[in-house]
Amino acid sequence: DDPLVRVQIESERAFLKQMGGGCSVPVGALATIDGNNLKLIGCVAALNGNIILRESTQGHISQAKSLGIELANRMLKKGAASILNELAMQAPVAISPP
Repeated sequence: DDPLVRVQIESERAFLKQMGGGCSVPVGALATIDGNNLKLIGCVAALNGNIILRESTQGHISQAKSLGIELANRMLKKGAASILNELAMQAPVAISPP
């Protein structure tokens, strides 16, 4: 178990969980570490690709989980919630639960 990889995974999973992302939902996260700094990039897209939201945040590696939750909440407020709601209405069978 690599402690730095664990930190990255914790941040990415916190983001995905907060977004409600399952296997069929176009939501992604990528965490990178430079020293003690963790950078997290989040992405949400409409199924047809005409809307793609990307945001990022960074902070100390000890804040990995909270950074993921914060980024998800910020993106949900900036339009990701409506994308995800529309996805659920368009294809309720195709969207798997988290």
